[in-house]
Amino acid sequence: DIKDLFRKCFENFDAGIHAFEKINDISNIALLHSNLGRLMRYYAQYYVPLVDGIRQEFSQQERQSYHKAFDYYLRGLKLVENRSDLFEIYRTLSWELSNSYFAMAISLQDYAPLSTMSQEDVEKEVIECMTRALKYLEVELHYPSSNRYSLAKYRAGTIHHRLASLLHNAFRTEESKIRRKHLRSLASLHYEKALKLFSPHDNPLEYLRLLIEEVALADFELQNATDNPSRLKYSQQGLRASFQCQETIAIIDQHRISPDPDDYNEIFAQEAQRLLSILNGRIQTFLKEIVKILKITSSKKLIYEDYKEMYSISLRLNDTSATFPRDLYDAIERLKKIYDKNTSD
Repeated sequence: DIKDLFRKCFENFDAGIHAFEKINDISNIALLHSNLGRLMRYYAQYYVPLVDGIRQEFSQQERQSYHKAFDYYLRGLKLVENRSDLFEIYRTLSWELSNSYFAMAISLQDYAPLSTMSQEDVEKEVIECMTRALKYLEVELHYPSSNRYSLAKYRAGTIHHRLASLLHNAFRTEESKIRRKHLRSLASLHYEKALKLFSPHDNPLEYLRLLIEEVALADFELQNATDNPSRLKYSQQGLRASFQCQETIAIIDQHRISPDPDDYNEIFAQEAQRLLSILNGRIQTFLKEIVKILKITSSKKLIYEDYKEMYSISLRLNDTSATFPRDLYDAIERLKKIYDKNTSD
């Protein structure tokens, strides 16, 4: 029986701690606390509710098990935090604790217990777990030579992306203007941090997805703005954010023309096409709005004509074409030149 195995493991780890306490062996006491923390994470996995093999809402038993895990890891950390000779154990415990906070945050976010908690309370708890996961990840990010560094950097980027998306969604449903502004600012900050931690060369589609989410923030603000100055501002913001995607589009196009078929397999190609099509659709939306506003407000006919030309360029793109990544890259290059000419005038 699994519960019996859990109990025996717990008893042995606990007995080990008592034995090492008698001889004041701090390193082994800390490591056994780490083992107990991991055992509690296994408990959390054991308590994952399944119905016909389908994962259900995050359960209270999972939460309790994770919190016990946090407690054991923190006890271990406290024992070694001021011991330079035990720094490697401190790093290991920090890593495990960060992983635990991250695991709980993911389960809580992806399988939110909305039958027992409000969306707002779930979000608060997710943010708290993610923030702590980042805190205990920090030690690894200071050691680029560490074998965990790449994974830690990717994990930190993932956490910032998750936080940005969560805040983005909260921003979309928030009614208070002051709170909306705050959420918008926080979402942008986390997108920015995620982009710094990720590399478009390592995973261009993930990087592009992040950039497009940022573009979507401006698009959402545009859709909710009522006066022309605001609509113009958000359209131009969105356009500038769209231009930031150009480097990643170039990398995707390099994958497309690569002689290695794995660089642009069917799954990659389909997702690239889908994301780039979304991006081009947003560019069209921004340009259409700018043209519409300039037609009735601008006294400079040349600027209006330039934006009309930009809109026309975006409309001429065929998102089903095999060369769409290259075509979109070239189109953005042309759009940027026209845009820069008008903003520098």
